[in-house]
Amino acid sequence: MYWHWEDEIERKEMELRRGKTWYIPIFQDEQKLQKYRLERYVEKYSQFLETIQRSAIQEQAVFDFIDAAEKEIKESEKEIEKKTVYYRAEAKTKWIWLCLYLALAVVLAVLTAYGQQIMDANQSLIS
Repeated sequence: MYWHWEDEIERKEMELRRGKTWYIPIFQDEQKLQKYRLERYVEKYSQFLETIQRSAIQEQAVFDFIDAAEKEIKESEKEIEKKTVYYRAEAKTKWIWLCLYLALAVVLAVLTAYGQQIMDANQSLIS
């Protein structure tokens, strides 16, 4: 896949030159924001092209870098999705687990009381 980066930047710069230079506040805020975004896009794209030309990076190396970055992003998104799904549960499941934990607490309290009774009954053997 081959992109004509210089052509892309020229098209965006022409679009910027053809655009308005002033906007009516409140009524044309969206258009002003679009122009600002286009200016930032052209600025970053130009910096990118200068970096490529200066360091003599071949286009294939750039595409390999982009592919590697996209792969890392996809892996990160999968991990984030995995973590968000892990904590998702139906209300029925949450209630069941709450009841199980409360039952465990009751069982442990009963066993503690039973153990304390055994200790009190055999105080003479302990001391």
